[in-house]
Amino acid sequence: NDYLVINKNTQERVVEHATLPTRDPNFWYIVGRVLADGWVCSPYIRRNTGKEELCTMLCCGKNKKDKLTEKLNLVAGLFWEAQETPTTYEWRSYNKDFYNFISVIGKGAPNKNIPSEWLDMPTGLVEQLLLGIVDGDGHVTNKGLTIVRSTSRALVYAIQQMVLKVYNTGAKVYKVRDAGKMNI
Repeated sequence: NDYLVINKNTQERVVEHATLPTRDPNFWYIVGRVLADGWVCSPYIRRNTGKEELCTMLCCGKNKKDKLTEKLNLVAGLFWEAQETPTTYEWRSYNKDFYNFISVIGKGAPNKNIPSEWLDMPTGLVEQLLLGIVDGDGHVTNKGLTIVRSTSRALVYAIQQMVLKVYNTGAKVYKVRDAGKMNI
């Protein structure tokens, strides 16, 4: 019978960056997918050059490959190398600015979070960030309920704030027993 009150974020500030297309909604969809199914790794030996470079990784199941490929190709300035593995598709970006930008989300699934500046963005950009997360870590039930799972408490609460901002509705958060994951 406890209640948690969250103020609706009404800020509308774009996150500016000199070399990244932060005003492009597709960029924020990709950032959301990296939050869900990506990570940063350093150093990583690049296949075609043999050099150690900073790398942002992103993967998805084979059933989501076409949609993600389409979105990756829409974002100017980011080049992704693709590789099929036995169970997934993986993409690597060696863009140092993107690596540094995305590094603020934390390393390891339980440590991922969303910087507060990202929650202050215009609603359309926050929506794309949220849709990227949902496409990576969520699913829609037979009853039309969207469920997102994460082991990061900070990420779950940030998703709850995004749902309120974008859709003007609340989201229920609860802990499930398997592997410490929380649903929203």
